[in-house]
Amino acid sequence: MIHMSAAIGYHYPQTRIGIMRIAAISKPDDTKALEEKKRQLEGSLRQQYADRELRRGLPAVGHYIRYYKQFGKQYHVLMQLDSLVDKGRNIPTREPLVEAMFMAELKNQLLTAGHDAKRLNGVLSVELSGGEEAYQLLSGKQQQLKAGDILMRDESAVIGSILYGPDHRTRITATTRDCLFVVYAPYDIGETAIQEHFADIAAYVELFSPGAQVKEQKICG
Repeated sequence: MIHMSAAIGYHYPQTRIGIMRIAAISKPDDTKALEEKKRQLEGSLRQQYADRELRRGLPAVGHYIRYYKQFGKQYHVLMQLDSLVDKGRNIPTREPLVEAMFMAELKNQLLTAGHDAKRLNGVLSVELSGGEEAYQLLSGKQQQLKAGDILMRDESAVIGSILYGPDHRTRITATTRDCLFVVYAPYDIGETAIQEHFADIAAYVELFSPGAQVKEQKICG
C-alpha cells in the first residue's frame, strides 16, 4: 500500500508517484543480451539527442529542472545524459537491476529509485520534508533532507527522496529477487509516460531474467 500526502499536491500541483514491483527475479547467469541493448541504447541516445538544447527542452526534463532549481541543484539524470552524448561515456556496469533502471532513466528522463521489496516494512508514505528528517544514503553517508523535498518512507524510516535518491537499508543488491521501482514525477508528467517507462524497465529486466513477473503497478496523484 502507498499513501500520498495532500501537502504534495498543494506545493507541487499534479505530481504523480508511480510504483512497480517485479518479483521472481533470477540470479543473472548471462547478461550478454542486456549488454547488447545498452550499446544500442547508447547509440540511439547519441543520435537522438545530439542537440544539447533539445535535451533541455524535453517536457519531462523541464519539470525536473524546475524542481531541482529551487534547491540550487541540477537534475542529475540530465547531467548523465549530457555525459553520455557529449563526452561519449558508456552506461556503467552495475547490478543488472540497477542497469535496467538506469537505462530507462536515460531513455525517458524520468527519475526512478529501486528498492529491495523484501527489505521494506509495511505501508509506504510519500510526504513533504520538513527539513528535520535524515536517512542513510546508498554511499553510507547520513543525510539530512532539505525542507520542501519530496520523500518516501516505510513504517521504519525514510527510504528515499527526490534530491538524494534511495536509501542504504532497502538498496538493490546481488541477492535482490523482488524489486520495487519508484518514479517521482513532479509537475504533471503524464501517466502514459510513466507506464511506458515501467514497460521499458520490465523489458530490460526480462533480458537477463526471463521468468521475472510484474506483480504490481500503480500511479498515485
